Amino acid sequence: MDYMKVFLSICMVLALAACRHKSSESAVLHLRGAFNRQYYVEALGLNGEKSTILDSGKAASNRDSIAIELPPGEERLFRVVFADKDIDILFVNDARNIDIFCNYGTGVYSFGQSPASTEWQDFQKDQAKCVASERYGRDLVFADTVRNPALFLAAYGMLDFGADYKGLDSFMHRAGVRFPRHQGIQTLVKATLEYTRLFENPLRVGDSVSELTLPDINGLEFSTYSITNKYILINFWSPLDMRSKPYLDAVEEEGRKMDGRPLAVLSVALDDRLDAWKNMVTTGSYSGVQLIDENIWKGPSVKAFRFDSIPFNFLIGPDKKVIAKGIPADSLQSVLHRFVSH
Repeated sequence: MDYMKVFLSICMVLALAACRHKSSESAVLHLRGAFNRQYYVEALGLNGEKSTILDSGKAASNRDSIAIELPPGEERLFRVVFADKDIDILFVNDARNIDIFCNYGTGVYSFGQSPASTEWQDFQKDQAKCVASERYGRDLVFADTVRNPALFLAAYGMLDFGADYKGLDSFMHRAGVRFPRHQGIQTLVKATLEYTRLFENPLRVGDSVSELTLPDINGLEFSTYSITNKYILINFWSPLDMRSKPYLDAVEEEGRKMDGRPLAVLSVALDDRLDAWKNMVTTGSYSGVQLIDENIWKGPSVKAFRFDSIPFNFLIGPDKKVIAKGIPADSLQSVLHRFVSH
């Protein structure tokens, strides 16, 4: 699972939610050869935001023109799709009145009065001609130079900087300068820069850890600072991550073996599906303290412990300082026996 991309997807949702102040526009969908064919018009959701159906219906004739009212907001992507044909028309609300011309029989479409829509269509055609190894570099160049904010957001959604936080930081600074008046992009820039700065300074062995307070399986608030005179093994995981379950089992097994020693085992799930998490923990008969952070990558867990992947763990001493971190499952036993005395 690409965890940076998950977090940046959340940032993208915030960016799109901020795009709400421009006056409304309209588009006219000119269909040819589509009599009685079902169409849908969507406000496109990017990276985690759900798409919203704005309009749907059937063409009344083989030469039908359908008026579509677009919601107010800053420039973003919309889409026209059909129920029984693979035609996917992406367009941008970059003008008050946009024409979309589509021949249903051939699948060919074009735009009137929407330069950004045509630019995105041309870019996608060029990308289709390239080998896969070339596409990412072209995506990055396009996102780093495009002048339309909606196209920037669309291209940004295809990027993955991995652990290159400095590269992402520099890229977002340039975007902020390029789109100073676009509220959605400014929101995205702010959230992303806060994220990169967080992980440029990870917790190290010897660092003191902040207090973390989260709800347990009974809905009661639990603080890591309530544990005194004990070592703490805290494991961050997700029910959606295939690697987390075996790791959770390993933590559970080693925790049981350490019974009688001054060790508290905490497992923190990063998940917004409360009932699914409760069911998994209950049916798995996991002991120790089970906590959940429903804000996932925006939550207090990431801010307090500054990890950028899961599963991930920390061994914390009674003085609330990091003793070890990122302990592999097959090394848990040796590390715990080394540091946690009777």
